[in-house]
Amino acid sequence: MKKHIDLSNEEILEKEAKGESLAGILQGNGRLMKPREEISQRISKKPEKVRLVARVNVDFPLELLQALDAVVERLGVNRQASIKEAVAEYVNHKIDSLEKQANFLATKP
Repeated sequence: MKKHIDLSNEEILEKEAKGESLAGILQGNGRLMKPREEISQRISKKPEKVRLVARVNVDFPLELLQALDAVVERLGVNRQASIKEAVAEYVNHKIDSLEKQANFLATKP
């Protein structure tokens, strides 16, 4: 499981400028997304966090994609956004279930 990287873009750029290794920060196909200055300044004064992005290919049955397309068309969102949201909900649900199970097992005599 990948660990969450909690560094601002500025901190990573400083490490890079000093010649420090970015191993463990930027791995796989992830890449550093530099914020557009004018946007980040308007949004907040806090430095933005690094967002690693990886592209994946997933095969879906045609019937599932047709059903998904019908739903996203009615909702007015795109397919990619709906898939990301569904996967995030699924992962959060699984994490919650595993935590509850671990807590239950820990309290058993």
